[in-house]
Amino acid sequence: MRLESNSSADANYTNLENQIASWKADGLTAQIQAMMEGAEFNGQAIDEQQAKQIISEGQALLKSYSLHLAALHVFHWFFGRQRLGDW
Repeated sequence: MRLESNSSADANYTNLENQIASWKADGLTAQIQAMMEGAEFNGQAIDEQQAKQIISEGQALLKSYSLHLAALHVFHWFFGRQRLGDW
């Protein structure tokens, strides 16, 4: 969403959107893919510690997504209503 004004609220909204857009799960995806392909095609054992680390990173990423998306939703609801005069 592109905002028209330069208010501090719009700057905060844009910052949240940019942060969400910058998140990448590609690193975790590549690690999981390499681990699974190694096990499937090369008979390599899956390292339990590495798997636990990937799971932990994935859970942290999902938590971060969830918190930021909730904040973005509340922000949009609050300021969208304010702009539309629905108070």
